[in-house]
Amino acid sequence: MTANLSVAHLSTFPHGGAGMAACGLHRGLLAEGVASHFYYRQNQSAGPLDETFSSIDTLFSPNRPLTLFHSSSLGRRMERKHQSKRLNRLGQHYQTHLQGNDRQTEVFSQAEMHDETWLDTSRFPHQILNLHWAAFAFDYPSFFASLPKKMPIVWTLHDQNPYTGGCHFVTGCERFQQGCGQCPQILGSSASDVSRHSFKIKRAALMSRQLHVVAPCQWMLAEAQKSSIFSRAKSFQHIPYGLDIAALGQSEPPGSMLGSRLLPTILFGAEDLKNARKGVKYAIEAINELAHLARQTAQGLGNINLANSVDSLGDHSKRLRLWTFGKQLSPELLAMIDPAVVVKQWGYVSDRSLQGQLYRAADVFWLPSLEDNQPQTALEAMACGTPVVGFSVGGVPEIVRHNQTGFVVPAKDAKAMALATFELLRDRKRLARLSAAGKLMVRHEFSPQRQANAYLALYEKTLADRWRMFQPRTATMDKPIRQASAT
Repeated sequence: MTANLSVAHLSTFPHGGAGMAACGLHRGLLAEGVASHFYYRQNQSAGPLDETFSSIDTLFSPNRPLTLFHSSSLGRRMERKHQSKRLNRLGQHYQTHLQGNDRQTEVFSQAEMHDETWLDTSRFPHQILNLHWAAFAFDYPSFFASLPKKMPIVWTLHDQNPYTGGCHFVTGCERFQQGCGQCPQILGSSASDVSRHSFKIKRAALMSRQLHVVAPCQWMLAEAQKSSIFSRAKSFQHIPYGLDIAALGQSEPPGSMLGSRLLPTILFGAEDLKNARKGVKYAIEAINELAHLARQTAQGLGNINLANSVDSLGDHSKRLRLWTFGKQLSPELLAMIDPAVVVKQWGYVSDRSLQGQLYRAADVFWLPSLEDNQPQTALEAMACGTPVVGFSVGGVPEIVRHNQTGFVVPAKDAKAMALATFELLRDRKRLARLSAAGKLMVRHEFSPQRQANAYLALYEKTLADRWRMFQPRTATMDKPIRQASAT
């Protein structure tokens, strides 16, 4: 069936963490001979995209598909009334709950958009739709209403937004299990706020769809099954990400990157370092604690006697290096870092080979996220032989396996992160063991081919079942009818 299989991937962006993961699956399927096409809403990536990428705008029709009812004068009047009411509601929700909102740690996205997004099926020749991170990509009611009823929809979860009322990570809130409302991430929350309304819209839009939910980690999979938005999903699958290791290169970092005398180097990065969920606050606390530990020991770290170490400028007071990539730290945050730490900010690094050199030049990669799915930065670091120290949250412990590929410590415990890193830097044999284990794990468990084959098995199963009508709902059907894992 592979030779005749046509899959459409839909993602808001072809870049960023979720966009890159979606692109990785798309390219993995192409390598397996699948007719895969990638649709995006916005593109700010630096590099060119090939002919297998298109703007999703090419799929949308400017108007609702004409029906007998809507072609009548009564139908047109009712449609105008519906649109006026819809836009007024959208405006009220935005002004009441989202305008000027600085309480949220993540973007908050409504289920409805100002412009409806009706899919023109004559321009959509694909058998399967695979959704990815799709916030702001389409309007739920119109988009899903315009899809063929029997088309299988696979939704790969890159965050929690598809099964919540608008937040992208719940920050400990469990209201999505009861239908949202009283949302802590918006202004003026109430029982019937925008989160409650969007939750209802999502649930109604997906209720009659042939939906299959995929999560790259078991934690995300378990959380998704708690939301009634997915109560009619046909299956829940665990399929880890695939990582193109070759793209990260194999060359060692140049001497100019390492400096004239190597100081122990901690690497930390994210798409947006200003995002509180990424844990920048705790990374700064941890690097200051690590600098304090380095000053207190006469032995130094690893083979380096820190009492006599010098950085590339010949400064004997320096003890550590902290490298960051992504959005740069503000001057206020930089001023909080111990003077014994040499800080270098690499900014956004789009060159995958250079990314690999950064990972290989670092001794340890830090992952202080307060919530996370299956962070690709951790997989990339381990693929390059750099052990990870991270907080034990979300799907992190599933890949940062304690004392096997790195260390996990309690969330928000910066001292524990610093101490774990300190012990690693002093024990170069253990560091080498974790390095080798991490590289082996990524190569064997997170290959693009393994991911593509798992999705292929799912696609073929959904197509084989596509003519099966929904079974009558009974009191025993609160759980999905199939569950599987591709680990």
